Amino acid sequence: MGDHRARIEIEHSHRMQQLGIATPEIVGVVFYKSGLFTRMDFLTVQVPQSVDFVAFLASQPTVPQRKAALEAVRGLLAKCAEHGLLHKDLNARNILLANADHSTLAYLLDVEDVVWAPQQVEHTRAANLARLARSMHKRVRKGDIALTAQQLQALISELKSHA
Repeated sequence: MGDHRARIEIEHSHRMQQLGIATPEIVGVVFYKSGLFTRMDFLTVQVPQSVDFVAFLASQPTVPQRKAALEAVRGLLAKCAEHGLLHKDLNARNILLANADHSTLAYLLDVEDVVWAPQQVEHTRAANLARLARSMHKRVRKGDIALTAQQLQALISELKSHA
């Protein structure tokens, strides 16, 4: 079962790269026993100066940093929607932000559980945004991101604009 799941993630990652959807390149897979189960971890090319979206928001970024990050995330979500990529586990920890050449780039992680529906662009866009919003609400409830309900709603609204 494990190597089948690994092949799926590698295939999705390769297709995303061909379509220009940013995701770190997978260079290997490690399988190991964990109790009765076999677990797997993917080895990817390191994305320098990167942090997941939750850690970024928790760091209380400056207004320009926040603006650049939101623009990068919106761009990533728009690219996903353009190609009909629905990420069934899109959460704020599955978006990696990196600074490169005075700009911010957003990468999509954990791409095993994606569905391709190029004929359903608007549904894909709405579903990805809704899934990410649920994740952000959860991270605020857990205390990972220090935002008021009003600040969180404003952030989600900013993500939805032009995504």
